[in-house]
Amino acid sequence: MPVRRSFVVSLVVAAASFSACSTGEPAADDLDRRLCSSADLQGDYIELARGEFTPRDLADLSDDADFRERQFEEAGLLRGRFVFFNQVLPKPPFDPPLSVVCQAVEFATPEQAAAYAAGLDTDHPALQVSGIAWLPEGNRTVEDVAPGVHRITVEPSGRRIGVLVAHVAQGKFFT
Repeated sequence: MPVRRSFVVSLVVAAASFSACSTGEPAADDLDRRLCSSADLQGDYIELARGEFTPRDLADLSDDADFRERQFEEAGLLRGRFVFFNQVLPKPPFDPPLSVVCQAVEFATPEQAAAYAAGLDTDHPALQVSGIAWLPEGNRTVEDVAPGVHRITVEPSGRRIGVLVAHVAQGKFFT
């Protein structure tokens, strides 16, 4: 499939973003219940990392961390969690593996979560939503795939890198 081959590095699963789901471990709180699990993903994936982040942690991914941290705090962002999966592949030849990052962010109020989601810049949603600082410069296109779902394609040096970013605000949470 040509579309599958273009998604080399990161895929955010829209279905996981639009429903609260269990991580397969005892849920500590509402953030954990909003993260996707390997069972939620179609295919064979293994969990490589999970963790927590603060507004400062997320701000540190930008060029002006102090300014970005103030923006996050003014927006009501309290904390977040993430889980990272990588696709398990058969023996070669095979398409490049897909990676999946699921994030859940808590805001002080439902209105702040909704305002954050509504205010995302459609030209760079991956950079804002998930702090994908590694996304290379190049001919970048952004397509709306569905409400709250964007496909970002970058073509640096003849390669094609694709990222799907899906997001939704539910109550005081943004996933």
